[in-house]
Amino acid sequence: MIVRNSVLVLSSVVLAVALACSTSLDVSSDASEWVGTIAAEGGVTTVVNQSGAMWPANARLIEEASIGVESGANEYLLGHIQAVYGTDDHIYVIDQQLNLVRRYDENGVFADQIGRIGQGPGEYTEPGMIEVARDGRIFVWDPRARRVAVFGPDGTPLATWPATGAFCCVYPMYFEPGHGETDGAGTSDTDAGGGEIASGEADTAQTGGALWMLTYSFDRETLEEIFGLQAFGPEGRFGPIHRRRDLEVASERLSAGGRSIAMPFAPGLSSNTAGAERFLAGVPDTYRFEVQYRGETVLVVEKYWEPVPIDPEHAEWQRRATIANVRRRDPGWTWDGAGMPGHHPAYETLLGTATGEVWVLRNAPSVRVEDCVEDPLADDGAWESTPASGRLCWRNVYIVDVFDAEGRFLGEVETPPGFSWSAYSLRGLARHIDGDRVVVAVEDETGVIRVKRYRLVLPG
Repeated sequence: MIVRNSVLVLSSVVLAVALACSTSLDVSSDASEWVGTIAAEGGVTTVVNQSGAMWPANARLIEEASIGVESGANEYLLGHIQAVYGTDDHIYVIDQQLNLVRRYDENGVFADQIGRIGQGPGEYTEPGMIEVARDGRIFVWDPRARRVAVFGPDGTPLATWPATGAFCCVYPMYFEPGHGETDGAGTSDTDAGGGEIASGEADTAQTGGALWMLTYSFDRETLEEIFGLQAFGPEGRFGPIHRRRDLEVASERLSAGGRSIAMPFAPGLSSNTAGAERFLAGVPDTYRFEVQYRGETVLVVEKYWEPVPIDPEHAEWQRRATIANVRRRDPGWTWDGAGMPGHHPAYETLLGTATGEVWVLRNAPSVRVEDCVEDPLADDGAWESTPASGRLCWRNVYIVDVFDAEGRFLGEVETPPGFSWSAYSLRGLARHIDGDRVVVAVEDETGVIRVKRYRLVLPG
């Protein structure tokens, strides 16, 4: 893979030196423009990206395949894309509108359907997430039935794993080979709610390994709700729950309609998973995020950033839209816009990848959109009835920053004309990044939903 080979080997060597010395280390070199420091203390490595990048210039996304048509064969008509996944040979698409898992070849040609609607072996009622192991096994999480359907590389049903307690469908799930394998005797742990969790028994190649999924439990003694990552196997969930370490969010909020709501444009907690047992988390009041492993911070990444001012017209439109929304519950509520930030957060979204890199979506100046609700306060009925895709008068535009697994800034990714991290891309799991392979759902200017596969190409 382009990203893994050319950059990660060098950065791993540099990081090893930093860890051995446990001191701040300037790793700038003549071979790249990257300038920064790496410091290790108390099990936490802090990487400060001061200037420059490891790549000599921006990388590009080159389209390799496109799935989706405005009209044509049913296999290419896409509705609400819940999740996508890409391997070297296939592209997988979960269409929530049809409740189907479709598989296409590397060129976007329909190959077959994985599983079918139902409640028996190899069936699902509402597929929500998908993961494909390196051995070719396909895992489809059915949140309504609270189980995972396991298929062989050819689509043959292999097993059904109980998944009670798994939480759908905010973060992707990750397969970890070999985890939780026992000698066949099996053990049990106790979850945070006091109930027993059976350990996974992995006695064959078809049942080995574990799926790491976001899970939910409730502590009966403290009445605390607990979200975290936990392993799931053939017998259900097992082992401890690795919780995300909480970060303090100091953003101002509004008191509206009897409850507290987020201030428009205010930085809030951004979080995602970054592989088995790992969380990404950050509060974008500054350009800073961290990687947590088993509930402990192991890597902190910082980068210089130039705040992007919010267009005054965008701010006024958002103020009126906020008032219109609250007045549905509290007709007399009003707000003059006080406390609204003057610039966008440092970033919007943190995306973990299958190979350890972190993709960060940060805001560029927003763009005015035509055919929208010009004044949300002028006609509340129109604001409520207008389709979601045409309601907002401003569209966020994102710049993509990429960091290697050790926290160094690799560079920016230039997106092709017409490419957009649309609502479909940011909602659910409608994107999958694995090294230099990117699969994402996009919506074109006519409203047609497509799933595209891109190759990340480095300069030269």
